[in-house]
Amino acid sequence: MPNTAVQDQGNLPKMPLQRRGHQRVARILGAAEDILRESGVPGVTAHAVAKRAGVPPSSVYQFFPTPNAILFALAQSLMSRVQPYFDEALAGATIREWPDIIRTIALVGQHFYRDVPHAAPLIIGSYRTSDIYATDKNFNERMAHQVLETFAHFFQLPAIDKLEQKLLVMVEIADAVWAISVRLHGVITDEFNMEAQRAMIGYLSNYLPPVLPRRQAKPPRK
Repeated sequence: MPNTAVQDQGNLPKMPLQRRGHQRVARILGAAEDILRESGVPGVTAHAVAKRAGVPPSSVYQFFPTPNAILFALAQSLMSRVQPYFDEALAGATIREWPDIIRTIALVGQHFYRDVPHAAPLIIGSYRTSDIYATDKNFNERMAHQVLETFAHFFQLPAIDKLEQKLLVMVEIADAVWAISVRLHGVITDEFNMEAQRAMIGYLSNYLPPVLPRRQAKPPRK
């Protein structure tokens, strides 16, 4: 399936305006995630989700006109759970040199997909639709900006043209390596996570000097 940032509006969920509608959507998505966890992506159908949620199929179609709309909403929900992993990892990390930040990021990805394995097929796996890809692209752009802020917090950065764009490339590199591991092993193995670290650090080494002057040791406040 080609990856493109153009989203098909027919495959996107229709968000409710009223509280009752939000509660029903949350119930539907909870049921959909249960099915995703137990049966994988092929099991996430409107009728299966309706049965698990205890609602008529028409209620599912009201907010999710296609199965891809359900998967899109699930992917968004799952991506929103990455931030606490980043915050916790950074708070507990010992940052002495800039590659330590990259190693921390690699562990964030590995730990997230270990704890939420059903997220991998949607976000970095073979079931990632063009709509999910567009959302993942936006997520990676935000992550690249956050990584840039983290670098600037710990180190004095030299003037580097389009550094945030280079960090985005680095994040996409990690996704690509992780995707290979998920395809081959179903999880991000230690070996492949080390490969992701090497790839990210090797790429950034083309632009960052081996040693950057330090600023302060504690992580940035949220």
